[in-house]
Amino acid sequence: MSVSCANAFAKENTSLNNPLIKSVQVVQKTKPRLIFKYKAVKNPAAIAVNSKGLIFIAGGNKNHYEIAVFNSYGKRLETFIFGSVKPAGGYASGKKGLKNVKIFNNNGVVKPWSIFAGKKGNLWVANEGGKKGFISKISTNGKVLLKITKGIDFPYSIAFTKNGDIIAANYGNGFDGYLSEYNQKGVFLRKFTTGIENPYSVISGKNGNIYTVNYDKGNIVCLSEAGKILWSSYKNISYPCLVLSGKKGNIWVINDGGVNGSIVKYTPKGRVVKSITFGINYPYGAALDKAGNIFVANFNNDTVSEFNEKGEFIGFAGNIIKPAGIAIDNKGDVIVLNDDGYFTKITR
Repeated sequence: MSVSCANAFAKENTSLNNPLIKSVQVVQKTKPRLIFKYKAVKNPAAIAVNSKGLIFIAGGNKNHYEIAVFNSYGKRLETFIFGSVKPAGGYASGKKGLKNVKIFNNNGVVKPWSIFAGKKGNLWVANEGGKKGFISKISTNGKVLLKITKGIDFPYSIAFTKNGDIIAANYGNGFDGYLSEYNQKGVFLRKFTTGIENPYSVISGKNGNIYTVNYDKGNIVCLSEAGKILWSSYKNISYPCLVLSGKKGNIWVINDGGVNGSIVKYTPKGRVVKSITFGINYPYGAALDKAGNIFVANFNNDTVSEFNEKGEFIGFAGNIIKPAGIAIDNKGDVIVLNDDGYFTKITR
């Protein structure tokens, strides 16, 4: 999965042609890697990859939102369109018209902020649109299985506890946000409000604790499964937009504040292990691979930086236009969501 820090919908670029595949330069300390670029969707907002290597990209605008499904080679397999009986031209269209498109005249996806691939193949989408937003569960064939609206106030991120419960980070109005918890059927269970103001991202750590970051307040909060605050830290944090759980249970926080942004590594108990600014330029997305390496999308200088589990700089891939989100597939390849309506694959 990937959660974008900015998640700005890209302006329509009418100059984009049919699906494009090309290699671009990779600057790296280790062996060179190939980069391939593919046409995705207009106004891309979120990206996720499931256990089978399928790539899901959510985007759209106004009354037309979609989830596009791609294989690992960048071929579009299916498109699920929500909220428009007549699909807008250019989304899934080609020279021979629309193919493998399913249109749902409902509001199953509205202003998607983040998308997650569940263990059973279903997709979970945090939607900012609607009265106060909602969370939707989408089947593998695009059918809306569940919509969660109770206790929701502009959800920006979703996490899953060890027992399968759903935790939503509700940003709210920027000062009155909270976390809300639901069972697997979408039944509201409780709210976590103490120490929570404007959560942008939330995860369930390897130890079962819940970690979230307050964007405007500028801190990371660790809660027990019961919602009790275990620790909170402001160290080296400036506008935190994403939190990730590392290989050994360490916690990574992505910040888009400061001069060019930064990433900070914490122990599960809140001690700062590493603070990184080198190789970072306004990070709008990040992801971890199985080895614990972290990949960061640098929106301002069109690069993706790689650091190992210790936080040591490995190298970067360049000429990736406005990277805004990252996901890692089952082969360890890096899939980058571009703000220009494309996505980029970095082979490993």
